[in-house]
Amino acid sequence: MLADHGLGPALADLADRCAVPVKVSTDLPRRLPPAVESAVYFAATEALTNVDRHSGADRAELTCRLIGDILALQVTDDGAGGADPAAGTGLIGLADRHQPDVLITDVRMPPGFSDEGLRAAPQVRQHRPGAPVLALSQYVQRTYAAELLDSDGGCGVGYLLKDRIGHLTEFFEAIRQVADGGTVLDPEVVRQLLRHRRDPLLRLTPREREVLALMAEGKSNIAIGQSLVIGQAAISKHISNIMGKLGLHPDEGHRRVLAVLTYLRESG
Repeated sequence: MLADHGLGPALADLADRCAVPVKVSTDLPRRLPPAVESAVYFAATEALTNVDRHSGADRAELTCRLIGDILALQVTDDGAGGADPAAGTGLIGLADRHQPDVLITDVRMPPGFSDEGLRAAPQVRQHRPGAPVLALSQYVQRTYAAELLDSDGGCGVGYLLKDRIGHLTEFFEAIRQVADGGTVLDPEVVRQLLRHRRDPLLRLTPREREVLALMAEGKSNIAIGQSLVIGQAAISKHISNIMGKLGLHPDEGHRRVLAVLTYLRESG
């Protein structure tokens, strides 16, 4: 089915064979490379199998859309779930089997729908060092956010509030940055984490704090200069002062990330 008719018809056929009623919505204007179609079909197969066997759901929905050069697959259901990390299911098991370029997780996940996803994300990175993870939330949880951002030196990690994903261009750019090993923070996450400052932060001037906040949002020096309407020489001086005041020496790798993580850790 997949090879002859393409991903859309193959997903519809897959949904028809699921014991749980599945609403299917696809928007795939062209065929994709066979390896991509196979990977997405395999992911959808596993997702619907889990819905059928473990979710206790009455209905499910599968959407698959090609937006620009991004192929997005989403499978949702109204069940309670039943992941058991010790048995190889849940986020860690999915990350092991699929080895995604980026693992995007909701903070609230079954069974409690509180903070399971955010607690599991650092565990994924402990299990698979360097695995890029992007967490989505409706609100900021400072303790777990700092733990996630502190894992693996803060590289290949992001934390966005859900209203940010409505801006697709920004959302896709955040995915790319995390996949490339960057750090992406929602501006509101930065504001709340920096609100609880301690002594190391008091060493910085208000302008240096502004510069560091924009660094934490993933902005380049050029973008920071444009936001604050100051020149690149001034930006470089502010960043140099920040590094010095936070005790980050030139021989330390990823100083830019470490400067942000110092703020997050000290926010407690």
